[in-house]
Amino acid sequence: LAVGTPVYVLGEVRPRSDDHGLELVGGVGVGELMITTKAEAEVSRSSARSAWVMGLAGLAVRATSRKRV
Repeated sequence: LAVGTPVYVLGEVRPRSDDHGLELVGGVGVGELMITTKAEAEVSRSSARSAWVMGLAGLAVRATSRKRV
């Protein structure tokens, strides 16, 4: 990344113990970390779309499995 490039960080960032920069750690209790050059709104829209697709796929699998029984 070029100096000055805006980034979106989802997770936890804290000062390093040696006082040289920042330390990236996972999200509280889940260990997840995302760093992207996308804006927060774009990440949010993408996550919402993925949730809808996964939900519809789950319903389709469930409907298919009920027909076999």
